[in-house]
Amino acid sequence: MNKQHKLVRLFLGPLFVLCLLPALSNAATIKLDANDSLTATGAWQNIANCYADDGLYTVGNGLANGTRYFRVGLADPTDITNQRITSVVLYAKGYSNNARAKVRLIPYFNGTVGISSASYTFGVTEVTRSFNITAQRAPWTWSDVINLNVQFTPRTAATFYVNHIFAVVTSIDTTDLFQEHYFLFNPIASPETLGLYFPVVVRAMTTPGDTVMSSYNNTASLTDLTGATTPNIVTFIAGFCSVQVMIAQDTVNTMLLVSDGDTSGSSNQFDVINPGLHHFGFGPIGLQTVGVSFPVAITALDFYGDTAATFADKVDLWDLSGTLTPDSSGVFSGGLWTGNLTIYAAISSDTLYCSRTIGGRTYSGKSNGFAVPTGVSGDKPVIPSIKSFGLDISPNPTAGRTQILLAMPKPGKAVLILYNVLGQEVARNEPGILPSGNNKIDWVFGPAQPQGLYFLRAMVDDQAAAMKKLLILR
Repeated sequence: MNKQHKLVRLFLGPLFVLCLLPALSNAATIKLDANDSLTATGAWQNIANCYADDGLYTVGNGLANGTRYFRVGLADPTDITNQRITSVVLYAKGYSNNARAKVRLIPYFNGTVGISSASYTFGVTEVTRSFNITAQRAPWTWSDVINLNVQFTPRTAATFYVNHIFAVVTSIDTTDLFQEHYFLFNPIASPETLGLYFPVVVRAMTTPGDTVMSSYNNTASLTDLTGATTPNIVTFIAGFCSVQVMIAQDTVNTMLLVSDGDTSGSSNQFDVINPGLHHFGFGPIGLQTVGVSFPVAITALDFYGDTAATFADKVDLWDLSGTLTPDSSGVFSGGLWTGNLTIYAAISSDTLYCSRTIGGRTYSGKSNGFAVPTGVSGDKPVIPSIKSFGLDISPNPTAGRTQILLAMPKPGKAVLILYNVLGQEVARNEPGILPSGNNKIDWVFGPAQPQGLYFLRAMVDDQAAAMKKLLILR
């Protein structure tokens, strides 16, 4: 049954809601993952890795002229009886090794090329880009969807890492009972920060009545005007949707858009700003030798991978061996720090980590993996004495109960801090004033600390140790 849609603008205090009414109570949002490799030009590796959002990547080198690309088919939709298509949006998630790399998404309909997207930025931080192709078919049929393919076409000479390609199709049930509703967003603050998640609350409201539709349990698509929103599908339970959202493009006057296949709603307008520091990057590190210092370069980077030149602070440093010295950098200048580090234990595969917490947010980075064999003589290296104290853990790995061994040359107030691999504090133990000599502190880790790698740092009289220890919970 055909129904006339009306475009309605509702102004409710500071809220702005854009709606299509009437709505149908049984709209559908379908996600169709890539599932078939159709063609590729250039040496694209592991195309099947883009079939799911699982951290595995299709990898290839693009060219500025767009002649190196790959094309994939999509999974067939199910449960489409009496469903009328209302929108089709293509998505690609991944990154490249070039902060300004560009890519285009091109639909193919039963082998015939459609209209290409604009060139989207596909930089050094993983993003999800979307391309709404609803206007390329009028009306859409399910045969169009079944025969839809997606071509990923780089437009920059760079290496591309593609995590996931998929489409989101929204539709309505043409046999469902008439049911009016609209979407109402809670106000979104402006500005939000590029690359950081922020809370979003949306309610499905009845019309008439303007009350929350408690019977509304549905999924809907979510995007913004930049097409760089995560997540892409949200769920309503009893009329409420509460979700953390991230936008991977700085912009002004964007808004969030939600659609369940028939009814669409929008938030207030807000800006997304690039504040500068987003993460840290290490220069390449090769094979190292126990007890021999080596140069390291660390750069403060923004979301796009450009130098955050305004960062002028220090970062904490550690590695997987727990013997890295020193355990903090010097002050960054122009967003860059270079210095010498030393590792005092052999390890077959090591990684350097750094972090800095500013205003309650932790910024982190890690190096490439590298080996640290013993010296040429094969002698066991001597770890230099630490002036303030000595630190050890037993047993390690531990199933949840361990003993911290703290050797102190003089009395002092001790604090033990546990960090995850992102440099975020997850627990602390404050035994208080301890005497000089060897001290043993029992620590039982509860279920709040899941299995994994952690780093333990000890402080005496607010002075950090020159050595951290790796702690493994199993």
